[in-house]
Amino acid sequence: DGSALVATVPERIAAAIRETRPHLRTTELPFQIPRGTSELLWPAATDDDPACAFVRALVVELEHTRGDTLGAWRRPHRSRRRRS
Repeated sequence: DGSALVATVPERIAAAIRETRPHLRTTELPFQIPRGTSELLWPAATDDDPACAFVRALVVELEHTRGDTLGAWRRPHRSRRRRS
């Protein structure tokens, strides 16, 4: 609010933002941008958390419903250090 910054966001996100900030403007880009991929990453500590697993499943379902595919669906790799 009140700045000259520009953001490129999906139309759905822009519409939701404008519901609470109607003074903001949206416009079409003057060029095409390639469609990106989504990544779903989570900490290993939440692997067995039922609530987190539920949310992850919803995100995957949404992506498939939209016809998108997740570029990655994995938890981040954690390096394991050996103690001497």
